[in-house]
Amino acid sequence: MKNNILQFGLLRARLFQEPDNHSVYSQLMLFSEIQGEYHACRALFEELLDAQPYAHLAWYHLGQCMQNQGETTTALEAFEFSYCAHPQFKEGYFAFAVLALQMGEARQAIQCLQDLIQRENKPCERCWLHLAECYLHLQQHGEAVDCLRKCLKIRPDYAEAQYLMGVCFAASQHYQMAVRFLRQAIRVENRREDFHQALAEVYSRMGKNKLARQHYWSAIDLSPDEPFAWIKLATFLLQQGHPEEALDVLAEAAGHTIGSQLDYCCAACLFLLGKRSEALARLRDALAVDRSCLDDFFIWAPTLSGDPEVQRTIAEGA
Repeated sequence: MKNNILQFGLLRARLFQEPDNHSVYSQLMLFSEIQGEYHACRALFEELLDAQPYAHLAWYHLGQCMQNQGETTTALEAFEFSYCAHPQFKEGYFAFAVLALQMGEARQAIQCLQDLIQRENKPCERCWLHLAECYLHLQQHGEAVDCLRKCLKIRPDYAEAQYLMGVCFAASQHYQMAVRFLRQAIRVENRREDFHQALAEVYSRMGKNKLARQHYWSAIDLSPDEPFAWIKLATFLLQQGHPEEALDVLAEAAGHTIGSQLDYCCAACLFLLGKRSEALARLRDALAVDRSCLDDFFIWAPTLSGDPEVQRTIAEGA
């Protein structure tokens, strides 16, 4: 404990002497993560800013502390102050844009990134990537594709940009182009389960079910402890009219992960297989734990929305 206090005190002294030293901030943030002392660092950054209000790195790291404490609105303001204090500080723009998009404020993020692009003689690939993410969020796929083309012109092997390009083309039902870009993304970075899931979904829409299965399983192999990966495969199998196989997949999933969504999906499979008593018992168990996945249950088994026994079970579990 004494060593930690001493280390923090030394870093504090250095910070006031070197407010533009990236290394000092990095060490303080690492200290915060290890010790869980975000409050201490936040107070330190606020103290520094009282003395030096244009210390852009202090604003940026204050924003990180606020974000870690769940204060997204004030964190967004801190990130904005960081790049206003130093208009060439790209990380401040990116932090603002990413957080604004997470908060559903895509247009604020776009304005921020466009300001950065106007300031840059040669905007970097990350500018175009983040801008594309904003347009994709707004379902403006043409604008997103334009940004991604500029991104890939700067960095042709950027897997994230290739992936987003595939997502855009899939949303526009240009499936051959979507496959092309998603396969390129996987060639560059083959250990991303979201890349494989996206490609599997495109193959499914194209009716190439064997390839879809292959990539759904690849996603599971990469992230077996992620319930979502198993649910994606089970949903695909249900859509193909294979509830028994979907149930087998969910049984295998139980050996790797847990989640209420898995229980609801199991219940849907059992209903579709005509195993009503077992299905009702599984549905009761799922309802007792978490009711948030109930809408998904009716997506998997839509005919049950008018089933009196199912509705009674749901009402009793309320």
